Amino acid sequence: LLVGLVQGLCTAAVPLLTSYSIYALLISQLISGLAGGFVCPTLTSMVARWEPSCERGRLSTVVYIGSPTSAVLTALLTGYINHHFDWRIPFYMFGFIQLFWLIPWYICVFDTPVQHPRLKKEEK
Repeated sequence: LLVGLVQGLCTAAVPLLTSYSIYALLISQLISGLAGGFVCPTLTSMVARWEPSCERGRLSTVVYIGSPTSAVLTALLTGYINHHFDWRIPFYMFGFIQLFWLIPWYICVFDTPVQHPRLKKEEK
């Protein structure tokens, strides 16, 4: 949750920081990159807590295929937006999408099945 907040804010702030200070932009991107370093270990830990060992490979594949897929789709969409509109729009758009995504994440995602209030007892 914290990583999404940090990266969403850093992404949405890029257009503002470019006109303010190159050093502020670099620091923002450094913070975003450092925060992003927690994503893979956290996802691996969550998969281990949520899935039985015999099914972890399948879920890990689904989880980790999202990153390269989103990179390709984001590159295509960003290129289109930059060509037809303003270069700042993708930063605002992707930053606010990430911030908006925090709402369903906060409501639906729990560290362990035991903590999830909407799972049946036999599923926990």
